Formats: sequence, C-alpha cells, structure tokens
Amino acid sequence: GFPVTDYSLKYARCQMIRSFSDEAVEKGYWDVMTAQSFVVFRLCPTSSCSKNRRYGCSSAYGQYVLPLDDYMYYVGVFNEAKEKHYCQWCKDCLNGNGNRKKKK
Repeated sequence: GFPVTDYSLKYARCQMIRSFSDEAVEKGYWDVMTAQSFVVFRLCPTSSCSKNRRYGCSSAYGQYVLPLDDYMYYVGVFNEAKEKHYCQWCKDCLNGNGNRKKKK
C-alpha cells in the first residue's frame, strides 16, 4: 500500500481557470467564459519537505488540484479537529491525566 503517513501536504498556489460555459450561452450572458478557482498542493515526502521552500519539495512528490471551496471546507474540518484535540489535551492536563511527570 501507499504509506500516506510518510508524506506531508504543502500548499503550492491558487489557480483560476476560465472555461467556456454552455449555461452562460443558454442564459444569454455577454461573457460566456466562467472562472473557477482551484488550489494546487503537493504531497511531499516528509523527510524532504521544507516549509522554507515555496513548493515544499522538488522530487518524489504528487501534485493535486481541488476546487477552492472543497479545499477551504477540508481546512476547516482539519482545524476544528485540531482545536478539539488540543482542548482535550488541556483538560486532561488540568485534571492530572496528562503524561507529565509529577514532582516528588
């Protein structure tokens, strides 16, 4: 299988693509080209991915495209889960259930 845990996501850029729209023609719009926004990101090997490089890595990567709305939805889902996990960690620490070593 593909070891996805060995890879990191790196945002590369936003890209707008204009394309012909049958719907715009049917509605009689003056401009029959519509614009869609996409996010381009890379799946880089974690061992060679750098936050200081614009695209994260330069070899052994996969490059992917998602509609901007989908990307923003998944970023929101990720951040919500991250916040929930962090808040639970804080509660555990405050209740003495954390993995802290206690002073004797």
